Amino acid sequence: MSPDPVRLPGRKCIQLINECGTNKHDCSPYATCTDTLESYLCKCNAEYIDVSSRYGLKPGRRCTQSMNHCANRLTNLCDENADCVTLMDNYTCICATGYFDVSNNAKLPAGRVCTLQTYW
Repeated sequence: MSPDPVRLPGRKCIQLINECGTNKHDCSPYATCTDTLESYLCKCNAEYIDVSSRYGLKPGRRCTQSMNHCANRLTNLCDENADCVTLMDNYTCICATGYFDVSNNAKLPAGRVCTLQTYW
């Protein structure tokens, strides 16, 4: 492949390899490999989140399953008086109106311990 195939055709020839078709790629097993002209791209499949950048990797190399922790009370640690809010690959808890978040006192993440606000 010439750096400028229009003006300088055939100056530098390389054999094109379909890395995806020959399984010569490092995409996650939960990613789709797409062959490009001189390389390939990896993209995490639906319902998987790309966490590759956390490990200094190119996209699609490390994919983790997306889980909706807020769909079921058993899959999150929010206080019963807190709302669960789904984030990209995690969740957070926010104490409901009328409740005060004292989670920090117990060295816990937000929304894990909510107490009723009382006014004197």
